[in-house]
Amino acid sequence: MNRDRPAREQPAHKRPVLECSVPDRFAHERPVSDRPARERPVPDVPVRQGPGGNPPPARDPGLSGGDAAYASLRVVLVPGINDSGPEHWQTCWQRGFPAWRRIAQRNWLQPDLDGWQMAIRRALGEPSPPALLIGHSFGALSSWYYASRFTGRIAGVVLVAPAEPVRFEIEDRILPVRLPVPSLMFASHNDPLLTFGRAQYWADAWGSELVDVGEAGHINAQSGFGEWPHGLGCVEQFARRLALAAGQ
Repeated sequence: MNRDRPAREQPAHKRPVLECSVPDRFAHERPVSDRPARERPVPDVPVRQGPGGNPPPARDPGLSGGDAAYASLRVVLVPGINDSGPEHWQTCWQRGFPAWRRIAQRNWLQPDLDGWQMAIRRALGEPSPPALLIGHSFGALSSWYYASRFTGRIAGVVLVAPAEPVRFEIEDRILPVRLPVPSLMFASHNDPLLTFGRAQYWADAWGSELVDVGEAGHINAQSGFGEWPHGLGCVEQFARRLALAAGQ
């Protein structure tokens, strides 16, 4: 199999790129630049250390300032291969929102779609309110896969830097078909695991809103994405729309 070929031909029409503003509570963290905001990553606040090297409590106001947006949702963080380390935005967000859940894996090194699916199911619990899955890389693909199969449990999906499915030989399971639930995708122009053109293709195929993060690598800790307030602000707006659509 030629892994360099695209999984499908790109459609002629791409979905418009979503403009997403930083919440007012993060206004002091907006970068100063002549380029439009969507053409560059927003710098992140470094991860702080508390006494003894332990993470400090959530900021007030700060990451936990949008609790009301998630009141009717069970939020589940879905990291990708190798999990997300202490400086990764998923871990930072989890510290800011202690009620959020996170999948647990016995083997974080093996890209096992079925294993990730079972981990999501365990994290959701029984019974559970409508869930918002927030996945990164392979975790984004796993979130898509779970939402495509168990629509009744999922209110929406956030897909951050999803990897190209053919890289993991799962292109026969991650398909270019519209998700039955709302989805929000973040993509970078220099992501080594997915070109921006392919991100536009997948966003169009899945019916996802697309946020252009600029030249942001794989949108992870190595690219400087720690607390990532811009991303959190977009997710908060997305969660509020989910609640509104559900009549909450």
